[in-house]
Amino acid sequence: MTQVEEQAAAPDTAAPLPRYRRPSTWLLVAWCVLVPLTILAGTFGLRGCPAGQHTCNRAPTLADPWRWWLVAAVGALVLLALCVFEARRPATVDPTPSPRRYRRRWLVAGSVLGVLIGAHLVMLGPMVDKPFCATPVYVNSVMAYPYNCDSVEFTRLAHNPRRILEYHNERQSRPGYVAIAAVGTRTVGPVAHWLHLDRLYGQNDKAYIPLVLINLVATAIAVLLLAWLLSRLGTPTMVTVALSALVVVNEVTKPFTWTAHQQTIALVVPVATIAAVRWLLLARPSWRGVGLLGLGFGLASLVYGSFLITAGVVLLVLVARPAGGWFRSGWWRQAFLPAVVFGIGFAAPQL
Repeated sequence: MTQVEEQAAAPDTAAPLPRYRRPSTWLLVAWCVLVPLTILAGTFGLRGCPAGQHTCNRAPTLADPWRWWLVAAVGALVLLALCVFEARRPATVDPTPSPRRYRRRWLVAGSVLGVLIGAHLVMLGPMVDKPFCATPVYVNSVMAYPYNCDSVEFTRLAHNPRRILEYHNERQSRPGYVAIAAVGTRTVGPVAHWLHLDRLYGQNDKAYIPLVLINLVATAIAVLLLAWLLSRLGTPTMVTVALSALVVVNEVTKPFTWTAHQQTIALVVPVATIAAVRWLLLARPSWRGVGLLGLGFGLASLVYGSFLITAGVVLLVLVARPAGGWFRSGWWRQAFLPAVVFGIGFAAPQL
C-alpha cells in the first residue's frame, strides 16, 4: 500500500467524540434525574397508607436543611472536578455543535406527555397532615395533593367573574386569568363534570378541571420553549430530557399543579423572555413585529403580572441592540422608536 492509502485506511483519531462520552454529561443527567426522584419518593421505602388512614408516617427524607446543602455541595464539587479534568484533556469535542432540529409535533407531543406523567407522579410525594395555607386531598391511599387556600377565591371568580369588579378585589390585576378560567368553566367544566373527571381527583366543582388545565398548559409551554431553546444550542437529547424533567417535577409544580393557582405560570416567564430576546437579536423584526410582540406580552401580563420582567428585558435589548453604541447615528430609528412601539403595544391591554 502507498503512504496515501495507509493514511486513508488508518482510523481518524482526531474525530470528535460524541457528547454522551463526556463524564460531566452523565453527571448532569444523573443529577437532573435524582432531584425529581427525591421530590417524588421523599421517604426511605415509601409505602402506601392503609385504606382509610390518611395520617400514616410519611416523613420526608432529608428533612433537615443541612443535609440538602451537603448533597448539593458534594454534587457541585464532583461536577467541578470533572470539568477541570475534561479541560486538561485534549480537545476532542466540537465546541460549536450544530443545532438539532426536531419536528414541532414531536416537541409538542413530548412536552404534553411528559407534563401529564410528571403531574401524576408529584402526587406520590410525601404529604404532611397540615400543609401551610392548604388542605390535603387524597386521591387514593398513595396519591395526594395540597388544595391551596387561595383556590377558593379563584374558583369563586371562575363561576362569577363579575366579582372581580368588587371594591379592592385582590385579583383585579389579573383579569386575563379570570377570563380564561370563566370561559373554561363554561365550556370544559360541564364536559369534565359529566365524565366525572373532577370526582376522580377528589373534587366536585365544574371549575376545578379547567383551572388545573391552565396549570398543565403553562407547564407544557415552559417545557416546550426550554426544549426548543436547548435544541438550538445543539444540546444532546438525553440532557434536554433531563433538564426538562426539572421543569415538570419541582417544588413549584408539586404544591400548585393540582390546585387553582397561578404559580405554575412563573415557569413560563424566564424561558419566554429568553425566546423573545433570541428572536429580537437574530431575526431583527420590523416595527410591526415588535409591536405585536409587545401586544402579546401585554395580554400575558393580564394573566400573570410577572411578564412585566419580560417587558423590561426586551426594552433593554431593543435600546442596546444597534451596533456602535447608544446615541450614535441611526440610534433613534433603530433602537428608540422600536422600543416605543413595543412599549405602546405592551401598555395597550393594560389601558
